[in-house]
Amino acid sequence: MYKSTKRKLQKKAIYNWQQDMDKFIVFPLSWGFFNVEEWSLVQQFRPYWTLYWHPFPGAILSVNGTDFEPDPETIYLFPPYTKYSGKYYQSFIQFAVHFLAESPFDRVVNKMLKIPAENISKSIMKLDHPKNKLHNSIILEQIILSTLSKIPTEAFESVQKVIDSRICDALNFIDRNPGMNHTIKSLCKMTNMSENNFHRHFVAGTGITPKQYIIKRKMEYTRMLLVKTEKSIDEIALETGFVDRYHFSKMFKKYFSYPPASFRKRVSSHSN
Repeated sequence: MYKSTKRKLQKKAIYNWQQDMDKFIVFPLSWGFFNVEEWSLVQQFRPYWTLYWHPFPGAILSVNGTDFEPDPETIYLFPPYTKYSGKYYQSFIQFAVHFLAESPFDRVVNKMLKIPAENISKSIMKLDHPKNKLHNSIILEQIILSTLSKIPTEAFESVQKVIDSRICDALNFIDRNPGMNHTIKSLCKMTNMSENNFHRHFVAGTGITPKQYIIKRKMEYTRMLLVKTEKSIDEIALETGFVDRYHFSKMFKKYFSYPPASFRKRVSSHSN
């Protein structure tokens, strides 16, 4: 055991400090274990991720018109705006989580994903009494990230992986300041690139235009403010550089299919 562990560690110890890491940001909204006596979900179309684990029989999921009984050895993951339905033939126990996830998981295609339960189900069983908030928060984030880490590469919309270092600087600046009204001109000045060169390298590295990325991060930030703060819609609109509440509401609905007030109400109903 000792020699085997030492050999494995010696192979890993050749690496220096690693700093070029992806930063995954997830926002759990609600979770729970449920003794379900009746279950009737009609064509769900939710603006957040849903994770299900059904350790015992009784539930039936329906995706694209096909009914099936969930496998206890599988986690069923539904990205935002994935259509599905649910029903039952007998009472059952269900574990469910609703959460939000930022880039790169916004590129996951809208279809149900089957993830092997394996160690994830063991983590689920570690969740404790609701009063143990810190313990549960850590375990829950571990469950979500473990599940997301098992999403196959082909489930992501493809983009070129090699990104110019100057574009990385621009991306990091936008990510650190999502509420700012970034301009292409200011980003080009920061990276010492012409607008044409900046646009070309940005699209090649991310798959979208600079303007699209700026809007995407701004909208993700406003969504986070709606979920994690009690700020009014007017305050959020002002903080994130929108002309007024009407302009913000119009953009938010265009991006997330719900006006901000409806989105907050819908998310809140699953958080209480």
